[in-house]
Amino acid sequence: MTQRTLLFLVCTALCCSPKKAAAQTVPYLGAAASFELFSTVGAISNTGISYITGNIGTGTGAITGFGIVNGSIHNNDALTTLVASDLQNAYNQLDTTSPNFYPGPVLGNGDTLTAGVYSMAAAASLNLELVLNAQGNENAVFIFKTGGAFTTSASSQIILINGAKAYNIFWKIEGAASFAAGTIMKGTIIANNGAISIGTGVNIEGRALSTTGAISTYNTTAYFSNHCTDKLATWTGAINTDWTNVSNWSCGVVPTDTNNVIIPAGSLFYPVITTTQPLNDITIQNNASLVVLDGTLQIGGAISNTGTFDVSAGTVQMNGTALQTLPANTFTNNSILNLIISNNAALAGQQNVSGTLSFSNSNDTIFTNGFLILRSTANGTARLADITNVGTDSGNIISGDVTIERYIPARRAWHLLAAPLSSNGAPTINSAWQEGVSAGNPNPGYGTHITGGTTALGFDQGVNGNASVKYFYSSTNLSALPTATGTNIAITTYPAYFLFVRGDRSTELLQGINAALSNTTLRMKGQVNTGNINATVCATNFTVAGNPYPSAIDFHSLTKNNVNDKLYLWDPKLGGVNGLGGYVTLLWNGYSYDATAAVSPVSQYIPCGQAFIVESLDGINPGTLTVKETDKSTGIGPAARPVYGDEKMRVNLLAVGADGVSSLSDGILTTYGNNNNNVDNKDAKKIYNLAENICIKRDSSILSIERRLTIENNDTTFLNLYNLKKPTYKLQLTTENMNNSGLYAVVRDNYSSVINNTAVNMGGVTDIIFNVNTDPASYAANRFSIVFSNSAVLPVTFTSVKATRRLKDTEVKWTTAREENIQTYDVETSATSTGFMQAASVAAKVNNGGSAAYTWLNVTTDEGIRYYRIKSIGLNGKTNYSAIVKVAKDEALLVNTIAVYPNTLKGNTVLLQLNNVAKGSYTIGMYNMEGRLIKKLLMEHFGGSAIQRFAVDKYLTPGKYLLQLSGKSLLLTTSIIK
Repeated sequence: MTQRTLLFLVCTALCCSPKKAAAQTVPYLGAAASFELFSTVGAISNTGISYITGNIGTGTGAITGFGIVNGSIHNNDALTTLVASDLQNAYNQLDTTSPNFYPGPVLGNGDTLTAGVYSMAAAASLNLELVLNAQGNENAVFIFKTGGAFTTSASSQIILINGAKAYNIFWKIEGAASFAAGTIMKGTIIANNGAISIGTGVNIEGRALSTTGAISTYNTTAYFSNHCTDKLATWTGAINTDWTNVSNWSCGVVPTDTNNVIIPAGSLFYPVITTTQPLNDITIQNNASLVVLDGTLQIGGAISNTGTFDVSAGTVQMNGTALQTLPANTFTNNSILNLIISNNAALAGQQNVSGTLSFSNSNDTIFTNGFLILRSTANGTARLADITNVGTDSGNIISGDVTIERYIPARRAWHLLAAPLSSNGAPTINSAWQEGVSAGNPNPGYGTHITGGTTALGFDQGVNGNASVKYFYSSTNLSALPTATGTNIAITTYPAYFLFVRGDRSTELLQGINAALSNTTLRMKGQVNTGNINATVCATNFTVAGNPYPSAIDFHSLTKNNVNDKLYLWDPKLGGVNGLGGYVTLLWNGYSYDATAAVSPVSQYIPCGQAFIVESLDGINPGTLTVKETDKSTGIGPAARPVYGDEKMRVNLLAVGADGVSSLSDGILTTYGNNNNNVDNKDAKKIYNLAENICIKRDSSILSIERRLTIENNDTTFLNLYNLKKPTYKLQLTTENMNNSGLYAVVRDNYSSVINNTAVNMGGVTDIIFNVNTDPASYAANRFSIVFSNSAVLPVTFTSVKATRRLKDTEVKWTTAREENIQTYDVETSATSTGFMQAASVAAKVNNGGSAAYTWLNVTTDEGIRYYRIKSIGLNGKTNYSAIVKVAKDEALLVNTIAVYPNTLKGNTVLLQLNNVAKGSYTIGMYNMEGRLIKKLLMEHFGGSAIQRFAVDKYLTPGKYLLQLSGKSLLLTTSIIK
């Protein structure tokens, strides 16, 4: 032992008395942590070639001479103001630390020191070597405080042994600091009211910071180690909102799952997480914020938040090793998009999940304590994902009640609903759908009125006693709830209900159909179903079943034992503008489902809370339907080319209002291919709607979907119409892949000779407007049929009809095929699409079985909408009609439409065709089939027709999506398939 070491130890013992040094914590540097050189008031200059890793900045003064800087240079900006404040706070923390040791003024000369606070009353210096021994503790902290200036001799150095780290070493200097050439310095240097001079070849692993004074460097190398002391990572927000930017962290590294993270108040920027980021404990202080946006925050420890914690568009994953608690009011509005349970977790307050609740391991439990709500809004409905993760996990549990919501947009309509809850402790219908009352509106925006009995039985009282909730007591036969119980029975008593929803409980029942419409959310609270759920399917007729899960399910993947892969869903928007809903039929074709017309986005993916209707496969024996966790779906699936029905004819029945606007009431579908013409389980029987119905009559059966052999010559589709209630309707016939079949078709009308024999466009759409009056023949069920034939029967086929404005006039063009035995063509026109009058007569050109094209110019000053059609007159006097076309003088009078070309997206560019859309600003929204917004685009349209291109994510999940154009009181919708 050297004489100097002995003298130093004696001095230490005499001055400090024998005691163990207390553990020290490093000061909080805040935004200053990302700066290598900083002066609150003073210039910073460099001579020669220095290598600086970190930021350089000054609050007042010039920064000159720097060439190689791996960081940013800041001069008197918002960040330097924050750094100056944090630097002063760090100095104050060091200044108030209590010393453990009082060494002499000269450090080094081979001395070895252990962790502690060393205080020197006046100026001090470093000579030769100073060894700092952490004694195996990597968190050992060394603090040196001088009462005056600090200097080093040439080539002096600090040596770290046994785990000592530069980031745990701090120098608080009262005055100037000067480092001679070749010095190797370790730690963060804070010079108070003094300049810092760094000589040639000095190497600093740390920082050089001054509260008041210039800083000069000469061929210096300076950097700071990347580490979070004591597993604590503190956000500084020095650069931007990027969580992954190391300069935003006090320790210079992005936190890992071992770090406890603090988001303090007063940062220049607050973090936004857009990727997957792990941590242990998270603390958000008052007036601070953390946003998880399209990213995932993995939390392994505790959550403490007195600021803002916004995860409304992000994901939180609980993945600790001991039970974790989500405290009350943790997240903004108590809302979170996605919650992943990777460990036992408990809710201590209300928690709304608007996206997905899922598990990622086995044998984990979420204890809801009744606080969990699966939200449903106009933008989408939350779901509980497959708790087995496609069978790879087991033992996961939802313990406690869950509130399940179902948003219903404003419309007076029936809904076919089910309760996705266990019967154990299930709520009553009254406590669920009526918000627990039979009068009043305790929770605006929630619940609905249910009428049909007395208040004592839980019913609301309206204008009449009509039952607004019914159950299925036999097949599709409906009955009001039992008079002895009313709505006070458990909501799980029956597998499904027809519920008439007028809006929320603010609806004025005494106003009847004149009551204002409102959106509402129906909710119920209980234990959710998990695991396999079985349902028995009746041997004959229909069986009503409910989706048992708080998630969409894929009907095709359900386990079906003697159950046909066919289902009937209820669309509350069918039945016309004021209709109360109607059935949609879906029938598996080998690759996908053929479906009749719908207004709502109906598919094989059955939403949470919805019921459906099925049949046994053989119609003789009962069947079993098993719903499994693996059947859960996001509601979007791959699109596939059907094997059946390459040739299709769809006939929709639309009601035409007084304003000329059409609305879908019902529809049927016929597919032609490798089938047979017998009625069997490959066809779908019709379930009658409450309002208008269109059906196919085949032999003695009434069908909604029929499958037939490919037509080779003559065939007839017999249409049946029921419950026609309006004066004007439209039959809309749409053919697919039938224009090359060599066949032709006409619509037979047993009532109107004007409509009778109207030609069907075999490669597109044919609209037929017809009227209903007091004459029974006008609304006879068998009024219409579609007759297929070859050219020997049909003298001519109209292949196209167009009407186009030419300045003040209208040009009408039409083309024909297989024209023979035709005398003339009459051009007929109308202002209302009915009551056509002859406007011109044009002689036939060909009459040899070939094709011909015709043009006629209508010279007119008419400024409004005009309708045109062509009437062919044969040599034998037989007549035939083309489809009706429409034209307007003012393009604003034309129908506004949008369409996607092609309808199937193969790349990642969508081509959206706008037709007759007024000039203005519009929003294009792309939604999945659950109504969740996928992409939003703002556009300026210059009027008329145009094509708008926009790109979508190339990783977009295959499936069907809706495109919606909105703006200028216009709302247009179309669909696209990827």
